[in-house]
Amino acid sequence: MTIITENRRRWVEALRSGDYKQGWHVLRHSNLFCCLGVACDIADGEWDKVDGEEDAWEFDNETYTLSPRMRAELGLTAEQVQQFITLNDYHGSSFEEIA
Repeated sequence: MTIITENRRRWVEALRSGDYKQGWHVLRHSNLFCCLGVACDIADGEWDKVDGEEDAWEFDNETYTLSPRMRAELGLTAEQVQQFITLNDYHGSSFEEIA
């Protein structure tokens, strides 16, 4: 199994786990996560508080989307990342549907 396949498997498992409450428009707001924020939360790295934003967090210096490193770890194109953002933020798809 490749590292990308393993990372995707872990992401899908986390989305289906029920351990995450869904949020919108940012990777993480307090303890709410968008689907991409879940991928970040299970990856190696640290969340940092966003300056001037109450309860907003960033991962790899990104607040709204995946960093190039995270895209590479999941084997996703920028277009695919945008599709996940659209499903999560504008279509109202649940984590189960996204998984």
